[in-house]
Amino acid sequence: MSGSALSTFRAKEEEIERKKMDFRQKIISYQCQKRQEHSPWCVRSAKQEDRRW
Repeated sequence: MSGSALSTFRAKEEEIERKKMDFRQKIISYQCQKRQEHSPWCVRSAKQEDRRW
């Protein structure tokens, strides 16, 4: 694999990992919002969560 192809591949891999982490965060926020409780898994409370996805 050439240097530029390798760097492109790594950049795509990093982008995919970022998207996975964002998606996981949205799932956790959504679950917390539905339960409306403060658990260790909740990053924000339902009142603080103002984004909808």
